[in-house]
Amino acid sequence: MRSTALVGLFVTSAAASPSGIHDRTGRVVHKRTTETAQLYAYGTNISGLAIYAGSDNLAYLATAGAAANLTAVTWTIDTSGTDAWTVAANATAATANSTNSTSALTSGSAFYIVSDSASADAFAQAGFVSDAASAPTGATTTGFVTYGPYVMVLEDDADGSGQETYVSEFWATTTDTDGLWTLMWNEAGTAQDNSVPLTIKTTAPVVSELL
Repeated sequence: MRSTALVGLFVTSAAASPSGIHDRTGRVVHKRTTETAQLYAYGTNISGLAIYAGSDNLAYLATAGAAANLTAVTWTIDTSGTDAWTVAANATAATANSTNSTSALTSGSAFYIVSDSASADAFAQAGFVSDAASAPTGATTTGFVTYGPYVMVLEDDADGSGQETYVSEFWATTTDTDGLWTLMWNEAGTAQDNSVPLTIKTTAPVVSELL
């Protein structure tokens, strides 16, 4: 499988694990921590937008005034990649961002990406499921890790060497609604119509205050 640099910054493997040590086989053993977080997307014309759940339980990015039926979420993340990252509705954030919270989102729903297809070129919207068994074909709900503030997906190399690669292929696709994007996973990392690559981080954008 391809290795992808994070916005041109780095491609890492087991030899440069940010949060683990090696066992006797040379495979990385990641330190496991669980924490509550907020996730923000950065890309062309997307300056630290939060990830929301839609009424269809799919994942979206939205500006403060976007006319959309969205639910703001708080994330519980396992930084080792072992367990699914789950979400719960965040009513306070929903009010602050002028969205309403009529989503059918179930508290504790797992985040997923579609990272596998017959031709290995999946380009599909990410989303949330209350049961991993009901996720779309080719979806994965585990393997999400943090590298500093960056959100990555940890993948085993196909050669069975035990090496691991940190991949970021989150993309945003425009919609017919101003200020609203769908959050996509672009398995092949190839250019897509009306779409831009993203960096997902646990750090909020810096807001300048005019005195």
